[in-house]
Amino acid sequence: MKRFGFRKWERLHSPSEFREVYSKGKFFKGKFLILYLLYNRNKTPLKRLGISVDKNVKGAVERNKLKRYVREIFRLNKNRLIEGIDLVVVIKPESIGLNFHKMERELLQLFNEAHLLGKIPNGTKDTFKTDKDISKPHISFFPSNM
Repeated sequence: MKRFGFRKWERLHSPSEFREVYSKGKFFKGKFLILYLLYNRNKTPLKRLGISVDKNVKGAVERNKLKRYVREIFRLNKNRLIEGIDLVVVIKPESIGLNFHKMERELLQLFNEAHLLGKIPNGTKDTFKTDKDISKPHISFFPSNM
C-alpha cells in the first residue's frame, strides 16, 4: 500500500513555490474549491500538492479538517493524475461544514475539468461508469484476482 502514501516530496512547501503556481499556472473554480495547476518546468514525474485555506474560514479545527480531506483525496487519487504537475487547492469559506464525499466530488470534478485524470494504473480498479460519474468510489484496495 506504499503507493497510496503522501510523501514529503509530494508537497509544496515554500511560499515561492505557491507564488509560482498562482502566477504562472491555470486555475479552475468550483463552488467550494479553486484548483491552480502548473506543469513542472523540469519535466520531473512528481505530482505535488499545496493546500491553502481562505482566511475567512474561521476555527483551526475546521481548517485542519478541510485540509485533511483534500490531502486524503489527493493521496487516494494521485495514481490517476498525470505526471509532472504542481497543484494548489484553495479551500473557500463556502466549504465550512462540508463532508468528505462532497469535497471529493468537487475536487475530482475540477481534476476532470483540468484534464488531469489519466489512465487507471495496473493493480487498481476503476468503478466509474462514465467520466462524468464521479460520485462513486473509484479505487478498489483489493487486487482484481481475489
